[in-house]
Amino acid sequence: MPTTIEELEAAIQDTTAQANSILFVNHNVLEQFESREHQIKALATKLEADKTEVRRCLAEVDTLKGTWLPTLRNLVTQINETFSRNFQEMAVAGEVSLDERDMDFDQFGILIKVKFRATGQLQVLSAHHQSGGERSVSTILYLVSLQDLTNCPFRVVDEINQGMDPINERKMFQQLVRAASQPNTPQ
Repeated sequence: MPTTIEELEAAIQDTTAQANSILFVNHNVLEQFESREHQIKALATKLEADKTEVRRCLAEVDTLKGTWLPTLRNLVTQINETFSRNFQEMAVAGEVSLDERDMDFDQFGILIKVKFRATGQLQVLSAHHQSGGERSVSTILYLVSLQDLTNCPFRVVDEINQGMDPINERKMFQQLVRAASQPNTPQ
């Protein structure tokens, strides 16, 4: 730090000369900086507005989801009760559940799990785990389970017993007769 006025004036001149010697390659740098600063502020404002809109949309989706999802879950529960009961009557096990995918509604689905052997776990119904006859039995029992929920004058099923062994074919026939014989059911 300079101790005299002369030294202080010399330091000021040196610093001023140093500042003046800095070359600006781009003379518009200050304007560009201010322009970008303005753009950043505008984008930050838009971001906040977009976040608010997203929160509003998500709240609306949650509200709409709250109106139909409980009804759908209830229907799937009713289907599952009938489906499970029908499978138990055939001495096997099965369940129907709703495969929910959070907010990815186009990926929602019905998940059918079955077990045709005394040992093992319920497995998702697929060509990889069950035979053609087992898939046919599962399909018929699922359709019978839906019958309780739908009002239709008649149903047509053709060649559903393809690939079924005689024991399962007889059991399925009995299930279909029982389901069709209940009051207020379609022919």
